Amino acid sequence: MEKSAGGPPQDGDSSTDDTDRPAADARQSPPALLETLAARVPEPTVVVGPDLDIVVANDRLTDLVGLSPSVLVGEPVTWLFPSLSQTAIEENCRAETGEYLRSPRDGADGDGWVELAFDEHRWDDRTYYVGVAHDVTDRHEREQMLEQYERIVETIEDGVYTLDEAFTIQTVNSAVESMTGHAAEDLVGESAMVLADESTLEEAARLAEEMQFGDREVGTLTTELTTADGGTLPVETRFTTYDLDDGRFRQVGVVRDISERRRLERTLAALHDATRYLLRAETKSEVAEHIVATATDVLDLPEASMFLFHPGENVLKQTAVSGHDGEHATTRPVTPDSGLIWDTFVDNEQVSFGPDSDLELGGTDRYRVDGHRPPARRPRGVPRPDRRGGRLAGPRDDRAARCQRPGRAGQGRPRADAPPARVGAPVPEP
Repeated sequence: MEKSAGGPPQDGDSSTDDTDRPAADARQSPPALLETLAARVPEPTVVVGPDLDIVVANDRLTDLVGLSPSVLVGEPVTWLFPSLSQTAIEENCRAETGEYLRSPRDGADGDGWVELAFDEHRWDDRTYYVGVAHDVTDRHEREQMLEQYERIVETIEDGVYTLDEAFTIQTVNSAVESMTGHAAEDLVGESAMVLADESTLEEAARLAEEMQFGDREVGTLTTELTTADGGTLPVETRFTTYDLDDGRFRQVGVVRDISERRRLERTLAALHDATRYLLRAETKSEVAEHIVATATDVLDLPEASMFLFHPGENVLKQTAVSGHDGEHATTRPVTPDSGLIWDTFVDNEQVSFGPDSDLELGGTDRYRVDGHRPPARRPRGVPRPDRRGGRLAGPRDDRAARCQRPGRAGQGRPRADAPPARVGAPVPEP
């Protein structure tokens, strides 16, 4: 917006005679006129010239920054508001009402943040910019804190969600997307029934009601979420409520995947049972049977075997096998240089094999992991591709000692979709 000031009074104007004309001209000069304008604005106001030097600073501005006009006038406006520039100010003058420039501010009373809206004025082909400032230091700090919280929410491994009082999903973080396989845009606005069953929501509603009446502060539920592929995921969620200004409330909660905790619980239970059985075992065979049964259960393997080293014969013999109804039970000993079991026992190397492997483990025996037959067994020292279908692991003592004293070796074949696991190792016989 351009404005021009009128010239000196015209002849015949009874209010001003020739004697008063120089004083009137002085009052009508740009700095004086703009200073009068700035003084009438109830907000902190700064006037800058064509070179962005400060021409006028009203009392509200000097109060805001704690500096007197004599200090401010003549200084570049960027000294006071570092984020401003000629281009930004000109664009703001052309922008619609309600557009602001945000900048940090310096001052005698410390740093802060302001938002400014500028208006353009012209006088005798010179351009002046009148800027009205609003102190937004508190708002800026709140926004920065909110941004920090948002970053924390998006980086933690636990899922974070908010629901309204009708259990409509308001927000979810990326961890909820990863856990459930649902995209955030598919969840927001939907009922929480897409993730949890009716009994879970009924229990959550009961806990939320207790929070509203002040009977509790936090609710905890252990349940299962329905994933996008139709499966279920065991989770634990902790949530609370907060009130809105209109009398309604929201629920905010954290949900954690407890699959690993459940697996650990099953593992501890299996080891506890195995310990009880081992205490009653009287022979090596019974011990071996309990060990492979525990390995099958704890490591979630469809099959596991145990071999004992017989130093007099210098061979490994299968002592126990579990899973697949003993499909791979064998009486054939594993002799030196006969396959992966012996290599693992002697070389102290862990060997991984993939789901497409058909392995020669000992002698002429073949161990099929899947329906594909690869080439002959891996030569010593040649690593296999990183396709984890199973593992064989060797002991931790030197080669000579291993060949001179008894030990055990194990083999295992996990399911194709199971994670890799250490399924056995030759170790000294108790």
